[in-house]
Amino acid sequence: MGEYEPKIEVHFPESVSAAKGSTVKLECFALGNPVPTITWRRADGKAISRKVRRHRSSGVLEIPNFQQEDAGPYECVAENTRGKNMVRGQLTYFAPPAWVQKINDAHIAIEENILLECKASGRPKPTYTWLKNGQHLQSKPVPEEFQNGGGFGYVVAFRPFGTISWMQTVVASADSSRYIYRNESLPSFSPYEVKVGVFNNRGEGPFSPLTVVYTAEEEPGRAPAGVFARSLTAWDIEVSWIGVPGTLSKGRIQGYEVRYWKQNEKEQSARKLRTLGNQTSTKLSHLQGHTLYYLNVRAYNSAGTGPASTTINVTTRKPPPSQPPGNITWNSSNSKIILNWDQVTAQEDESEVKGYRVFYRWNRQGGAALIETNQTSVELSLPYDEDYIIEIRPISDGGEGSSSEPIRIPRISNAYAQGSGASTSNACTLSAISTLMISLTARSSL
Repeated sequence: MGEYEPKIEVHFPESVSAAKGSTVKLECFALGNPVPTITWRRADGKAISRKVRRHRSSGVLEIPNFQQEDAGPYECVAENTRGKNMVRGQLTYFAPPAWVQKINDAHIAIEENILLECKASGRPKPTYTWLKNGQHLQSKPVPEEFQNGGGFGYVVAFRPFGTISWMQTVVASADSSRYIYRNESLPSFSPYEVKVGVFNNRGEGPFSPLTVVYTAEEEPGRAPAGVFARSLTAWDIEVSWIGVPGTLSKGRIQGYEVRYWKQNEKEQSARKLRTLGNQTSTKLSHLQGHTLYYLNVRAYNSAGTGPASTTINVTTRKPPPSQPPGNITWNSSNSKIILNWDQVTAQEDESEVKGYRVFYRWNRQGGAALIETNQTSVELSLPYDEDYIIEIRPISDGGEGSSSEPIRIPRISNAYAQGSGASTSNACTLSAISTLMISLTARSSL
C-alpha cells in the first residue's frame, strides 16, 4: 500500500455527558501511511488539565476525577507527512443536586412568621418542591378568626407570564383552597402568574405574593417520520428519524424513545433507548448477530410518550470470523518488518473477510498504532531499536474478528532476522545470527 493521509477510524461521539468525579476516556485511532501521530487539544483555546493521561500513542485521552472545568470542546488531530484529519466533540458536565443550605428545625409562636430557605448546587440547575408531611404544599383557607366579617371569599387573579392584563374570578366559599381554570385553547406547559386576594362584606383585602405556575403538559401528539435503520456490524444498528416539529405537537418534546425487539419476541417486551433534546439519531448496541429486529420511534415528555412511528425491520450482519489469523511469520531488515500470515476463511454463518488490521505497539514509550490491508502480508517501516508486540485481526462487514496471539519481535540491530508467531526471544536472536553467518560464508567463498 502506498502512502496516504490519516483517516480517523475510531473516535469519540460529538457529545459526551460525564458525571462529576467520574473517569472519562476519549478514543481516537487513525489509519495512515506513514503512521500518523495523534495530538489532543481543547477547541476553546484553554489548556488541557495536567491530570489528563494519554494512552496507546495518544490514541486514548483519559480524564480522571471529571469536574466542571474539564467540560468543553475537545479535538483529536491525526497527522502525517501526507496531511492531517481532525474530529471534535463536546464534553458536558452534570452533577446530582447537593445541599448548600438546608432548612433546620424551628420553634415559633402562633401567628409569628418564619422564613424557610434552602439552596442546592447541581448541573443542570436544580428545581425545588416544598412538601409538608409528605404532601405538596398548596394554599390554605383563611381561618375564621381572621376573616373579620361575613361574606368572606377569594379573588383569584392570573395572567400569561409577561403580559399586563389580569383575568379574575371570584370563589365565594370561605372553605375553598383551590380553583381550576379550564380552557381548551391554552397551550400546554405555559407559564402563568397567579395571585390570590380576599374579600368580605366590608371590602377587599390584600393579595398574596405572585407565584408562577404552569399549565398541564400533554403527551406529544405526533409520531416521528422517516424512520431509517441500517446495520453497522453484527452487534450494532444505527437508527435515524425526522423529529416532530414543536408547532405540530400538543406537548413539548423532551426527546425520543426507540423501542426494538427481535423477530421471535413481542413488542410488549421491547427494549428501550431514549435520546435527549433534538437528537434524531442513535446507535443500538449489544445486539445479536444475523438477527431480524423490529423497531419504532416515539417522542416523549414528562406526561408520557406519544404515538409510535411506522414499525420497520432491519437484520444485523453476520458475525465476523471466529478463526484468528494463523501461521504468522516475520522478517526484519534494518527498519523494515515484513509480516505474512494465512488467509482466514469465514464459515457459512460468518461475514466474509474484507481485510486485516495489524495492531502494533512498542515497549519503550507504550506507544501503539494500527494499519489496515486487504492482503495477507504487510511491510512496516519501524525503528529497529525497539521491541514490538503485534496482533492481527480479520475485518468484515460484521466487525472485527478474533485476534491472533500477540507476537513479540525483539529489538535487533542492523542484522537480518526472522521468526514466527511461536518464536521466543532466544529463537529470534539465533535466527538473526544464522542469517549473518550464512551471509558471511557466502561472501568469503567469492
